[in-house]
Amino acid sequence: MAKPYHGLYVSFLRDAPSAAVRRAVEALSCATDELHVHERELYWLSRLPFGDSKLGGPARTDRRHAGDDAQRDEPAEARREVRRCAAK
Repeated sequence: MAKPYHGLYVSFLRDAPSAAVRRAVEALSCATDELHVHERELYWLSRLPFGDSKLGGPARTDRRHAGDDAQRDEPAEARREVRRCAAK
């Protein structure tokens, strides 16, 4: 039997979203993707690999790589952002 997959993604928002936006985001939750907004943080628990999820599938991946060829080091940027927020 295949090992169950769980991926937890966290996004830090510039501003806390309104209650209506929080409800709209959380309404996107389904059996394979759970979304939750807490203050300025967006949590996404995915039970499928990123590329297989309806929320993060090929359209999302393609959009990230569209545009100029300069790619950001996203994991390094995320680590710096977490450290910066933790220092506050």
